[in-house]
Amino acid sequence: MKKIILLSVLLTLSSLQLFAQTPSAYSVFNIGLKNELFSTRSVGLSMGAITIDDPDYLNQSNPAAMTNLELTKIEVFANGNSTFISDKLNTKQIKSFEVGGLALAFPLSKSNGVSLLLGVSPYTKSNFKVSSQQYINPEFGTGTTEIDVIGGLNDLHIASSWNAFYGIHIGAAYHYLFGNSKFVTKTSFSNTSFDYSEFTRSYEDRGSYYAVGLIFPQFNLGDISDIKFGITIDTKALIKSDYFADRKSSAVDDTTEKVSSDYNIPAKITAGLSFRFLSDYRGMVEYSSQEWDSYNNLSKMNIDAYKRFSGAVEYRPYKETNFDFSKAVYRIGFSFEQLPLYINSQNINQTTLSIGASYPISYQNHIDLGLAFGTRGETTNGNLKEKFVRFSLGLSLGELWFTQQDR
Repeated sequence: MKKIILLSVLLTLSSLQLFAQTPSAYSVFNIGLKNELFSTRSVGLSMGAITIDDPDYLNQSNPAAMTNLELTKIEVFANGNSTFISDKLNTKQIKSFEVGGLALAFPLSKSNGVSLLLGVSPYTKSNFKVSSQQYINPEFGTGTTEIDVIGGLNDLHIASSWNAFYGIHIGAAYHYLFGNSKFVTKTSFSNTSFDYSEFTRSYEDRGSYYAVGLIFPQFNLGDISDIKFGITIDTKALIKSDYFADRKSSAVDDTTEKVSSDYNIPAKITAGLSFRFLSDYRGMVEYSSQEWDSYNNLSKMNIDAYKRFSGAVEYRPYKETNFDFSKAVYRIGFSFEQLPLYINSQNINQTTLSIGASYPISYQNHIDLGLAFGTRGETTNGNLKEKFVRFSLGLSLGELWFTQQDR
């Protein structure tokens, strides 16, 4: 009963993330900023770490990373964000809170490395609000314009792994994307004879894609041990979109327009390498690429390829030939991203530096902490520069739900 209550609480918390978003002026372009981090651990590493298949973590970045799962696992995490958005003259601070996701996984066959994972997380995020005032003329008075953008796609996914042959780990996942976004522009006037006008663009989207992952057998090279290569491929996603346009003002009745269309989210490939050195340290590097030229929305303005390079080091004590689950884990990471945005003849890049830690509660149960500092964009060519701080708190719980135990 306690397990059922706990699961119900976590599922309720996870639904909050469907409405909470990370603030960014650049999230108003295309389908918003894509989420690349699926846990507090990945926030601390600045990467998904697709080669890491530790038994006490759920690595949603690679479906092949669950072959060593020993216990039924539940993971949930939340982020607090503070973003400073600047042009050459002004700076605006925006704060937000988001429940980043929930995952539940079961080991079905430990000997074959077969596990099943169910998860939900944000896929893209859009959140930005700005207002300005300007005196127009004596008839209208001072006009105030407010622009509010919020929404994004959510990712409901199911994944499974298998320890196939020759030590190769294989995984596959199905991702169902759904969500809505709103772009609201409202203008009000100090002259009461013409009070306001409002224009709302709404999008309701749904679609799906598949993901496959591989982790190749580990090997040693001199003093470097546990060297592993991994790769994941996300297929192209076909998204069906319903567009609604609502216009209203103090002088004109409401009008509504609806248009249905499709668009593609391009395929993505990620390759990674991890290795252990100095006994208790693990290094990781990772590269991702997504060619957004195939993004066939109504306009290809502001589109460019997505590229990401990440590197991280994790300190995790070993005990004989396995992890020492009773000790804390510390990590530091760095990433450079070329976002899929090309605005005012300029690529929009993002750089992030992060630190993190995990503190054990009991065997394969721990609290995770992550702290990331980053910048996005520059104030040249009329663009904006964003500085952000993200604090992440996660909880990972393990229990032998489906295994007979001696009590």
